[in-house]
Amino acid sequence: MSRFNIQTQLTVIVTVTVTTTVTLLFILALSQTGALIRSQEEISDAEVVRTIRGFMEDRLTAAELALRVVVEDPQVQEYLARGDRAALLSQLEPVFGAMDGAISRFHVHLADGTSFLRLHAPDQYGDDLTTFRETVRITDEQQRLVRGLEVGLHGLSHRVVMPIWYGGTHIGSAEFGLAFDEETLGTLQERRTGEYYLYLIEGNTSHRLSGTTTEDPCPLNHAELTSVAEGDVFVTNSCSLRDRVLVLPLKDYSGTTVAFMKVVSDRSSLASSLRSMRYQLSMSGLLAMVCVPVVVWLILGKLLNPLSQIVSQTRHIADRIADGDLDYRGKVNLSVPDFRGVIVEINRMLEALRAAGQQKQAILDGFPGMLYYVDVELNILWANHGALQVRPDMVGKNCRTDYRDSTFLACEQCILVAAIENRRIERGTAWFPKEGMEKGACWEYAAVPVLRNDNAVSNLVMIAWDITEKMMIQEKLQVLNTTLESRVSEEVRKRERQEQMVYHHAKLAAIGELAAGMAHEINQPLNTLSFALENVTSKVSRDSEFGAALREKQPKIEGSIERIRRIIDHVRVFSREQAHEFTESFSVNEAIRRALSLIETQYRSHGIRLSVRYADGQPTAEGNPYELEQVVLNLLSNARDAVRDVSMGDQPRSPLIVITVVEDDSGSAVTVEDNGFGIPRENLDRVMDPFFTTKGPKEGTGLGLSISYGLVEKMGGRLEIASSSAAGTQVKISLPGKDDAQ
Repeated sequence: MSRFNIQTQLTVIVTVTVTTTVTLLFILALSQTGALIRSQEEISDAEVVRTIRGFMEDRLTAAELALRVVVEDPQVQEYLARGDRAALLSQLEPVFGAMDGAISRFHVHLADGTSFLRLHAPDQYGDDLTTFRETVRITDEQQRLVRGLEVGLHGLSHRVVMPIWYGGTHIGSAEFGLAFDEETLGTLQERRTGEYYLYLIEGNTSHRLSGTTTEDPCPLNHAELTSVAEGDVFVTNSCSLRDRVLVLPLKDYSGTTVAFMKVVSDRSSLASSLRSMRYQLSMSGLLAMVCVPVVVWLILGKLLNPLSQIVSQTRHIADRIADGDLDYRGKVNLSVPDFRGVIVEINRMLEALRAAGQQKQAILDGFPGMLYYVDVELNILWANHGALQVRPDMVGKNCRTDYRDSTFLACEQCILVAAIENRRIERGTAWFPKEGMEKGACWEYAAVPVLRNDNAVSNLVMIAWDITEKMMIQEKLQVLNTTLESRVSEEVRKRERQEQMVYHHAKLAAIGELAAGMAHEINQPLNTLSFALENVTSKVSRDSEFGAALREKQPKIEGSIERIRRIIDHVRVFSREQAHEFTESFSVNEAIRRALSLIETQYRSHGIRLSVRYADGQPTAEGNPYELEQVVLNLLSNARDAVRDVSMGDQPRSPLIVITVVEDDSGSAVTVEDNGFGIPRENLDRVMDPFFTTKGPKEGTGLGLSISYGLVEKMGGRLEIASSSAAGTQVKISLPGKDDAQ
């Protein structure tokens, strides 16, 4: 009875499922079929539109290419320029005849739009076409190509009008006209089946021009006519459900909708096929709903017959697996093929279990440490290869009783107990004595509880791994970290020195910009003073006492103005940033003079005496003269600081700086000497190191001598320093001559 009830229930379920499925499939098929038909009709409509527009574009393009050959013919241009109608007719008549009726109209017009020659009616000419032919008027006025549909006296046609030039002068235009009539619609019908009708839009009405049949079965209503006049392409079924009407607006050369074309397609065969398909689907669905329950009833009866034997055999196999016998194979006593298949699949599952067990064993044995499995009583049920190397007999032993005296496993016991009590992963670390190691070996532990559905612990996985090497590395890192502070301090000092260098360069750039701006601003008042002096001198009487005194002082005033101007010009050049390195032959004496012109007055105003001895000849050097000026200014700045305090103390003396330029066979030398207190002996070897300075933080950066040394070395020279507390400091710049530098 139970089998009968199951069979009945399954039959009812299958029948309802099949009935519902067939119904849904029938509805879906009809919906998809309708959507497919609509999609195909839309694709077909798009193809029709592309065919019509492509045909019209091809006609215009072919006519344009043919007409361009005509208007670019030198003979045609010459005959039209001469007004020789007979010669032009003789030249173009063969061309018009060769077109074999493809071109219905062939015009040649003068530049003012007057008809000069009609190849299709040679006797008709002289009329003004601009009054009723917009394409001709636009071409002659704007002297450009015009092509497209145009409504003329003879209806709708395609027009291509092209200007003609002769010797750079616009002399007229030529025109091809292509009729849009029944023959044209017939050509379209050959490309895409259907009935074609051409209408001209006249205000709120339309006028039929031509068609492939005598009667149009589907005239447009007022709303549809308004829509097509606005340039919309649409499909209508207003006249008959068996006809599909595609309405395509046609725009003229200016983009204005002037006509439209209707393409009527017969849908009767499609409607008939759709009705036939619906009938076939309905019959198939009814047949399926009648036959499926019977077939299902018979099949279920055959399949459910050996069900009890299958359940019994499967239960027996499950019991053997639960006992740990993964090598058991099911025995088949019945001849039911499906039952044998179930046993085969169960045996395949057992093979997969054995393979998974072997894979798991390989993974666990490959773990670099100890891993074993215990129950809540701490009995060891399983252990990997790493654990068995430590305790080969540990499987079957109890951590609490059998290893009570073992320091190694006893330490893990407390972690296992904590994991059972807290039902979470517990971790720990411990050091154990080991032969050959001073501190022993360090192991890290983790006890992972396995929880049942009631959140109680059923078993535990114990993991332990040797972290001795890791701990030793950490100790080494701690030792390294003790020196980290000193290394960081050194890096901070380096960073500060770099920031000082950046600050120094930025300050130099700012000084250069300031000097250039001051030079520009001071030059203007100097020019004004010079002009004012000339005006005052010219207006004051020569015989007056004031005039005589003014003329006596005039050369000195003009000399002072000129000196200021020279200093300003040199400051502008010296402070300008060089766009690129350059080398030239320059006078060493002149470079020293230019450098002194910038600071000579300033030094003397501070009580510092400058003594300059130039070379008798004109020693020259190869390099950048401004860089030599920069070196000299750096040395003079250091000398100024050195003699600042010599006027005070036990043995006061007058501040003195001596600059000497000499020339010999090897080149030239510039010596800067001061009578300061000198450089201490312990600092003499370090003064040229970058950032070394004995001045205060706001008085120097320690870059002056380092930069000067680099600039002199770049010119092939040497910079030497000698100093003593009694004689002061002497800095000598040795530069090679021009030939030696090369």
